[in-house]
Amino acid sequence: MKSRKSKFLSAFVAVFLFLTLVPAFSSAVEPVTDESFAPSGPPVSGVGGYTGIHFEDGLHISRGPSFLGAISPLGAYTDCESLQDPKCSDTFYYNWRAYLSPCVTATDFDCVESLSAIKEDGSKIAGVLSRKFPTSFKTSYKGSTTVNLPSGGEPSLWHFDGITHSGGTEFFLAPNYDSYNWYVKSGSEQTRLQVALFPINIVYDPGYKQAITNGAGGLLYSDSKCVFTDEGACLRRNAFPANIGYEVKLRLKTPVNGWIHARMQSPSVSMIKNADGNTELTISASPVLVPVAYAWAKNTDLPANLNQFLDSKSVGGSFYFGPVGGSRNQVAVLRDANSEYNEESFKEFSLWQSVINDKAAAIKSTWSFRTLGGYAVKNTGTCFSKNKELSGIVTTNATVYISSPPTFNPTDQTLDYKVASPHFDKTGAVELKGNYDLAIRSDVARCLYGYTNAPVSATISVVSADGTNQIATTVVNEKNGWLYLSANNFGYSAPTLKVKLIQDAPTPVVTPTPTPTPTATIKPVSIQKMIVCVKGKTTKKVKAISPKCPSGYKKK
Repeated sequence: MKSRKSKFLSAFVAVFLFLTLVPAFSSAVEPVTDESFAPSGPPVSGVGGYTGIHFEDGLHISRGPSFLGAISPLGAYTDCESLQDPKCSDTFYYNWRAYLSPCVTATDFDCVESLSAIKEDGSKIAGVLSRKFPTSFKTSYKGSTTVNLPSGGEPSLWHFDGITHSGGTEFFLAPNYDSYNWYVKSGSEQTRLQVALFPINIVYDPGYKQAITNGAGGLLYSDSKCVFTDEGACLRRNAFPANIGYEVKLRLKTPVNGWIHARMQSPSVSMIKNADGNTELTISASPVLVPVAYAWAKNTDLPANLNQFLDSKSVGGSFYFGPVGGSRNQVAVLRDANSEYNEESFKEFSLWQSVINDKAAAIKSTWSFRTLGGYAVKNTGTCFSKNKELSGIVTTNATVYISSPPTFNPTDQTLDYKVASPHFDKTGAVELKGNYDLAIRSDVARCLYGYTNAPVSATISVVSADGTNQIATTVVNEKNGWLYLSANNFGYSAPTLKVKLIQDAPTPVVTPTPTPTPTATIKPVSIQKMIVCVKGKTTKKVKAISPKCPSGYKKK
């Protein structure tokens, strides 16, 4: 049994979403999945000067144990049994990971309420808990509700009546929270939720050990062929059975906010705040096929721009030869510390693309999701961060993608999102096609564009690295306060997906011309005069405009 060498990393409101996606690959010939693929050492063992790359989704979701580690002001690390552990009293900063065990009572929280399989007809098969795996961790700890620190639990094994896969009947569910350089006074703000499901078979061998942490996110023992290990046991990954989806329901102390990025197909997400104050998060979806990128090369054979990039970075990953912390020429190191899908990871992948010959080393069926978390969404602008709610979800089958919300391009007035992947499967005969789906709260989208609450439409374009537009199948619609966008069947030339929202200009309100009001004719006022007329002793007053005395009278 070969085991990987020491690894070191530098380190009630309800929301409902539903996306309908096309299959991840639309080739006439489907690529072959290879769930058993695992990296090995460099082509020449026992020498330094070799660097490898390994981009595989899910590596960092399920490897390490639950742990709580205090970071002293001087940078030293100490395992803690709780925040009140006397050994950990001199700091406010911690690294930690907490697996969510199955719920036992109705009052439990930060636990798995249920796991189900979903058949093609929509019917559900309730998952049956087999056991926790492992039964306990050596580094488990007690959490604190005061600062929203979950207790360190254990992942679990499940099975479904009538459902089998190539390795048997067991499924490994690994939901966990984690945080690094976590400031205890900020509570859950810096926390990330990750959930993954794997079909597995168990291989028993006394050489397998339970992984333990070195406190910096690395593992003092792990085996690249195992999804997870315990004393004398290894969980080996298998392909998901066809045409079956899965649903996980978590009972959480605090609601999920920010952004979800996922490896799944046709996801449905609901988040409900219960009467007891806990949050029920339910996610159902089908697995998706994700290409794995992997290669080794002698440093002197790497492209100059890649060597320049690597020289500017600390030497980190899985060490196969040489001292941890040694120079690149002293060590053989596999760069697999790429659990964060950010601009830096995207750039590194593009530099390695020629080294891997633009081929996927393997293609694995995957079911997982992660939250970006409010702490990361803060850097994406107030439209995403001003409300402590779930802002959106993005799914893709690309090997590498930018996990944060799409970037608003003020020049083109578009939401831009980058993805990248090998062009071909490991045979070089099957061209891989990409899919991308985005659901974003309508109010968030309107905030980005400064739109009113009137309906919006959208266009999606797929722009290759050379600036050419690709032909892709796109779908856009808006429903129940969410905007849904989908682009599928595009080629992988490190494309940028551009989403442009459009809101028609308001139709001018036609004001009827009023009927003219007749203007009254103003007649001049006639001034009357009065005269006195006499006839003998008789007098008479005459008043008129032009007064005249009667016959026989004279004007006095």
